[in-house]
Amino acid sequence: METPAIPTPEPAPAPARCSLKIIGTGTAGVALLAQLRAGEFLAAQFVAVDSITIAPGEIEKIEIAKSLLGGRGSHCSEPGKVEIEGQFNAVKAACADCDTVFILAGLGGRTGSWMSAAVARAAKEAGAQVFAFVTLPFDCEGSVRFSQARQALDRLKAHCDFLFIQPHQDFCAQHAESLSLTEVYAPSNRRLLAAVRHVATALTGSTIMGIGFSDLCAMLRDRGAQVMFAVAGSDGANRAGAVIEELLAHPRLNAGKLLAGAETVAVSLVGAQDLRMADVNKVMSELGNHWQNTSHLLSASVGAAAQGPLGALLLIVTQEAAQTASRLTAPAGGAKEISESSTFATHYLPDETKSPPRFSTAAGESTPPSAPRMRGSRTRKESPRLRQGQFDLDTINKGRFEKSEPTIHKGEDLDVPTFIRRGVVLN
Repeated sequence: METPAIPTPEPAPAPARCSLKIIGTGTAGVALLAQLRAGEFLAAQFVAVDSITIAPGEIEKIEIAKSLLGGRGSHCSEPGKVEIEGQFNAVKAACADCDTVFILAGLGGRTGSWMSAAVARAAKEAGAQVFAFVTLPFDCEGSVRFSQARQALDRLKAHCDFLFIQPHQDFCAQHAESLSLTEVYAPSNRRLLAAVRHVATALTGSTIMGIGFSDLCAMLRDRGAQVMFAVAGSDGANRAGAVIEELLAHPRLNAGKLLAGAETVAVSLVGAQDLRMADVNKVMSELGNHWQNTSHLLSASVGAAAQGPLGALLLIVTQEAAQTASRLTAPAGGAKEISESSTFATHYLPDETKSPPRFSTAAGESTPPSAPRMRGSRTRKESPRLRQGQFDLDTINKGRFEKSEPTIHKGEDLDVPTFIRRGVVLN
């Protein structure tokens, strides 16, 4: 009698790979996350990273220990020194098996400013491509918040594939007089979330014309400047015309005049299967009327739906944007950032803070030897060759004025020496 064969158990199915995970950090980031979730935004997974539990029940939560923030409010200059490796691993585990990570944050406060860079680094180590969508504070919120936002941008940019920045101040002149304080953030938040939806659609759709959206972002990022964006969307018979009108109404485009002086303009169009060549031609020709001798790129993608609205995203690189990037990303205290000695920086940020070499000679002398005098002879004594270095100059401590607000003029801290603000190297 034959022995019946023992059936081989089927292997357990591999966990499904998530194409997109959206992570909100801090109070503002979690609020943006909840708005996306309320609109049943695509098939993404949502994670809230904050020191307090305010996320809806269906959103995964990673609660940051209050001791990490020192328990000293949202404007303390240095995080608390605590064991945070477990929290970093939790963020990294949440990003595992994920192709793309979006980070939402409001910069200038506490958790969003510090944790956004940590989340970005964790996502990169997990193998995901990372896009960050952040807001900047109003001018009237004070130089302290602006300074923290400026330094947060510098940390965040080092770990992101692309950074979308939406200053709240952009729409202040249009809406601030008629809106209450609880409503004044809505115009810029709405446009930032529109950019989130557009980028998600561009990444998941099929690129039909031009270059892929990820490649487009990589080309602009290599230029090393902050990129201004404007986003619009419309449905209906005249959707291309409505999109152009909305784009040109963006306050920073100045009715299209900004395009005339742009170095590069990238246009990303997304739509459904009914996206027509006439729509693409109309958008590009109308925008082309506003620029001359400007390098421009196109990425046109379509989704699986049979019909849908037309979305357009402008990414603009100008000299003004490059100068703004220099001002925003220069550390307020000179070459050393405030996070240099904290446990937070040890775990989350790469060790890039090395003192520049002091002036020294090749022979190891601390000061260069005097050059020999010429006394009628045509032959020169060869002095030891000097190794060029940089002076190790630090800003002077303000003493009892350390907690006073800096003097900000046109986005620059005038209390910081000019050679530091403008990145001048003293040899």
